[in-house]
Amino acid sequence: NGFDNSFVPQGDEFEKCRENARELLLKVASAMHGVEYGKDTLLVGISGRYEYKNKGIDIFLDAVGRIKNSDYKGEKILAFVMIPAWSRGADKELVMKLNGEGNAAYTTNSSHYLVEPEYDAISGKLRYLGIDAKNDNVGVVFIPSYLTGNDGIFNVKYYDLLAGMDL
Repeated sequence: NGFDNSFVPQGDEFEKCRENARELLLKVASAMHGVEYGKDTLLVGISGRYEYKNKGIDIFLDAVGRIKNSDYKGEKILAFVMIPAWSRGADKELVMKLNGEGNAAYTTNSSHYLVEPEYDAISGKLRYLGIDAKNDNVGVVFIPSYLTGNDGIFNVKYYDLLAGMDL
């Protein structure tokens, strides 16, 4: 459960990795929500095993809900929930949208199809919070897939994507 700096890129290599990751995160989130997220968007994330209470996923999502319901007027916030769940592949509509095809009006909060989303705790909490990225000061991106470099949406490894987060 520790973090080893030995695999973190250094200097210019880190900055390039961070820039590429931010660009990808913003591109995918913009496609998912139908909102154009700018470079000044604050990217925050949580990741780890799907232990809803033990890992603080519930508290993270509650905090997102508090921001949504507050009078916060600062920069847009994107909250990424990178928690592998019972999923069955990349959202094909999202893949088409990212490729400039398909329905431009399509929106989603989950990058991958969930098996039985009606029973998924994270999806349930997102439905309860009613976050509308087009009108709220915060948006949520649920990534229920292992980021091994071939997930069908991001296609980069977890640590390379993690570099794009602000918090």
